[in-house]
Amino acid sequence: MSAMLVIGGFFNQQHRINDLQRELQIQQNMTDQRYNYSDTQIDISTLKERLNKECNFKIMDGTINIKHTYVYQRDSILGMKSKYKLVGTADFYYSSTVNLRQANITKATKNRITLEVPRASLDTKACHRVANTFVRMNDECDDNFLANKTDTEKATRQWEDSFDTKGVEYVQNYMERENIQNRVDQLTVRQVQILLEKLGYSQDIEVLIK
Repeated sequence: MSAMLVIGGFFNQQHRINDLQRELQIQQNMTDQRYNYSDTQIDISTLKERLNKECNFKIMDGTINIKHTYVYQRDSILGMKSKYKLVGTADFYYSSTVNLRQANITKATKNRITLEVPRASLDTKACHRVANTFVRMNDECDDNFLANKTDTEKATRQWEDSFDTKGVEYVQNYMERENIQNRVDQLTVRQVQILLEKLGYSQDIEVLIK
């Protein structure tokens, strides 16, 4: 008799557990519907295709004034050298971009998009000296008695040719500072979010820097 009561109590407990599980499932379904928790996938290939078109997506750009020195020397008479030092400043245009072809989409649902993008870097092909901004610093220029007009012209031309290289090195060194990189990373996240919003995506957009 006691054994039968124990078995009966066991089945009764299982029945209550099953009822509870059904009730919890019903409540969960109602919650999902109320808060739209569906993880329905969106078309990742279309998103990737649209990002691929932004191969050099601009994060920031601007101009800075850079001082540049170039010393031109050549052999002259009696083993002496002709020397001409040209010092001047000019504005340098720089552009920091992200290649979104390298973006990795890790999640794309109707509620959330998560993607990883590379860190922004200097677009060296876009960097250049701004025309008509050269200022010659006469007090710092120097030559010797062997220098002539041709030396001056060659020094000027080579100053111009080497200026962009100097500008790229200067900006790259500046961008490599940790506090600057962190700020550019933050800007990158926001700029990519704005881009996806402009493309018509209304999901929560999470951008991670690789």
